[in-house]
Amino acid sequence: MNETDHALTQKVFREYAEYLDKAGVPYKNDQNGFYVFIPLQNIEESFTQVCESSNGKIHLWDYCGNCYTGVRLAKRVAKAIQAQCPGYEIRVEHYTSLFELDIYHEVEYTTAEELHQQVLGVAHVVDVGAGIGKEMLGKDFRR
Repeated sequence: MNETDHALTQKVFREYAEYLDKAGVPYKNDQNGFYVFIPLQNIEESFTQVCESSNGKIHLWDYCGNCYTGVRLAKRVAKAIQAQCPGYEIRVEHYTSLFELDIYHEVEYTTAEELHQQVLGVAHVVDVGAGIGKEMLGKDFRR
């Protein structure tokens, strides 16, 4: 990451933190990253990470939950989420005993308010995805 990208990210984090403070939205910004917490219906809350980028864009990341099944079923759930939430990248990440369904979304930064709308969009995908995962896999899907 070059200095320009890092300076942009720090500006974005500062402006967004000020916006969240004024709006009363809980977040965490420390050495572990910048996370925004949005209450949801299918799970308690999202914790969408706002990440710096090397191309002048901001990356948003969160996850719907974990599939304690084989990769085929995890990919089916990911496809169902993608069908309900086009425009967001859904990835199946493999860990030792599970498959995690991750949401990635890359956005251009214009204002803190517009960034927050994008974060709310990712949180919505997390909520929809968790509902789909629970519906399709039952107890084999957890967040």
